[in-house]
This record gives sequence, C-alpha cells and structure tokens, in this order.
Amino acid sequence: DNSPYFRRIVCAVAFGCKPYRLVSEDVVSSFKGILAGNYKGDKVTYYVAKNLETMYKKAEGRKVLDALSESRKTFNISNENPSSGDGGYVNEKILLGNRHGSLVILSHELFHAYQDLKGRNGRSMYNEVEAYIFQAIITGNTDGITSRNGNKKYNSTGKGLLKSFSAKDFDYILNSFRDEAVPNSRGTYCEERYKLNPRNLKVWKSLLKDL
Repeated sequence: DNSPYFRRIVCAVAFGCKPYRLVSEDVVSSFKGILAGNYKGDKVTYYVAKNLETMYKKAEGRKVLDALSESRKTFNISNENPSSGDGGYVNEKILLGNRHGSLVILSHELFHAYQDLKGRNGRSMYNEVEAYIFQAIITGNTDGITSRNGNKKYNSTGKGLLKSFSAKDFDYILNSFRDEAVPNSRGTYCEERYKLNPRNLKVWKSLLKDL
C-alpha cells in the first residue's frame, strides 16, 4: 500500500502539508499520476516527486525522509537560486537552483535539512562532508569522496564509508576534504567560509552512523 508513502514523504516534504494525515486525496492522486506517467503539470513538481521516490527506495533515504516528514517543522522544496553554489538550504527551504532534475542536489540539501532537524544546522566542513557522503550513498555521485589529485587512500577510504560507517575513516575524509575533494577544486570550501568543526562534534557521533 503506497498511500502512507505519498502522504508522509512526497506531500509533507515537497509541499509542507502538515500534518500529513490531513493531506487531501487530490494531492495524493496528482503524485500517483506522476509516478504512473500520466501527469501533465509543471516539470519541477514532476522531477521532485520522481527523485523523492528514488531516494525513498534506499533505506538511508527512507530514514531521512521519514524523519523530515514526521517532524513538527515544515520543510519546503523550491527551484529558487541560492546565493552561491548549485543548491542550498536556508530556513527550512531546500533551494534547487533551477536544477530540479538533479537527485544529487536534492539529496545533498535534504541531508542539510536532516542535520537542521537534529540540531546541527550551520555552515561547516563537518556538515558538508556528511552531506557529500549521503549524496554518494543515494545517487552514486562520489565527487565529494574522490581525490582530484589521484590520492588512492582518499578514494578507497571514501568508498569504504559507503559500505559501513567508520569514525576513523570519516575523520580522515573530513580533515583531507579541502586538499583532496573534487568539489573544492576552486577553493569553494575555504577556511574563511567553512570552519572545520565549529561545534566540536564527535566524529563517532556522525549522523551517518545510524542510517
């Protein structure tokens, strides 16, 4: 029975319909139409629904989306542009930056929403590395755990984290990300903008551990 999925995940996360038990049948039906292939509405809604469905099929994605949709907060997804970067997360809003078809951006920014839900919101390398690992788990896009310098240890350690969490390996990726990771090839994640771990979060308490 897919109805709990449609009510709790697509409606609650994408549209901010709260509580999900009160979501109207016509909204649920529209998303069923999307997944059945006969939806004629806007492309943003279509791609967001399809990507949420893909994300929900993974156990890790299901845990994140369930937590977001069951919370008292209202998380919304918008095709707006962030102030910088390809996507963004600001004040409970996921900004897709006109890349509504990208599961990579959606999964990455939804994990920032999950961090916010867990009281860990804020700009930091710790949060970014978590989000890059999560997006790799969901999408297979491993840019964040791939060395732009051909560092074999960085690459193998990153791939290992996709199979099982290790505090030691997470700590290595966290402290090597700036110098190694593909997304920082232009210095986007410089120390001035992203402190390493301003909240002094323990690596063994990473949110990835319980996914």
